[in-house]
Amino acid sequence: MGELLATISSRELTEWVAYEAEHGPIGVRPDWGPSLLASLFVNSKRDPKRHPQPIKQEIFMLGGAPQPEQTPEQMEAIAAMAAVGDRAMDEQRRRIAEAMKDDPQPEPEPEAPPPTED
Repeated sequence: MGELLATISSRELTEWVAYEAEHGPIGVRPDWGPSLLASLFVNSKRDPKRHPQPIKQEIFMLGGAPQPEQTPEQMEAIAAMAAVGDRAMDEQRRRIAEAMKDDPQPEPEPEAPPPTED
């Protein structure tokens, strides 16, 4: 680290950090090799009739395949679906609580007294 700081300015280091944050690590990623092997294996077993396109290596990399950016309309649709799911879960919790009110829990058995020494 000392050598790096002696050969690069703080501003340039900050720019590289920002670049890496936006574009990913510089150089070979540590998951590149294993993801390549996984994609080669999967593609060697792939049925070209069922899956005409080869499976891409990037889906085996950490973080998976890059996802396309969502449009505001897609985000609104996802939020609406989540809200429906939340309401359904709340209703299910209410039904479970009601059922548990009507079904009393069995009384726990009393603990056995400790053994006495004779």
